[in-house]
Amino acid sequence: MQENNPEYTVQQLEKMTDRISSLYKECRKRMNYCQRAALIEENKDAYEQDLKVVAYVDCCLETCSKDTQKIIRSDYLEVSDPKWYMEYYSATGYYRRKQKAIEEFINCLDL
Repeated sequence: MQENNPEYTVQQLEKMTDRISSLYKECRKRMNYCQRAALIEENKDAYEQDLKVVAYVDCCLETCSKDTQKIIRSDYLEVSDPKWYMEYYSATGYYRRKQKAIEEFINCLDL
């Protein structure tokens, strides 16, 4: 993992992660719709672009630590209970890990 990028503040990294997660979820939603409605062939170019986004994010996330994978997936990429982390971490431990997870995730995306 690269060292923290001094160009970005914690708030900027969080906004970047929010935007990436929104894009990821939008792509997944369109892909699922096309699959259910058997519209992949009619929307092949859009489907392939969505697939590239989803695959890139998933692939980058797989290179991250297990903590980062769990935090990014649970907080940003999947629908989870807002207090999901209480089963795994103390509140202070979670927030400390979350900041590191965001930094690691963004660095892995090479943004």
